[in-house]
Amino acid sequence: MKNPMIRKTASLLMLLVAAITTRAHAQHYLTVGVRDAEVFRFFQKLQQVVRAGDRSGFAAMVNYPLRVNRSAKEHFIVANRADLIKRYGEVITPTVQKGILIQQQAMLRSTQQGIAVSGGVVWLMGVCTKTRPPVCHLGVSSVNQHVIVR
Repeated sequence: MKNPMIRKTASLLMLLVAAITTRAHAQHYLTVGVRDAEVFRFFQKLQQVVRAGDRSGFAAMVNYPLRVNRSAKEHFIVANRADLIKRYGEVITPTVQKGILIQQQAMLRSTQQGIAVSGGVVWLMGVCTKTRPPVCHLGVSSVNQHVIVR
């Protein structure tokens, strides 16, 4: 491209496309109140603590009260961190553990209900303050032990 005007226009178009692509990507998880980078950091840590069987680490990543669905009709509630540490083996069954560990970060699915891990075996959701602007933090919002993990 010898013409400086064409070169400038092409450069501006490339910058515009890059900005739009970056902005769209950065908004992927906005429905749960957090940016992509926060989701990815949280999910990596979730996999680390579950792989290690770190009860306290997992308990710190939960939005309480935690609903644990054993089936479509049976559930129990974990009220707080101390309760979860005691009931960790009841909550993180081998199926739930497998679902968390096999999930690929790039394949996390976001809906209005939150971010589904392995088809919904675990749901992540942002909890936001009522301040302006709101401050949101991500946490495990429910566990579905009856979801089939492949």
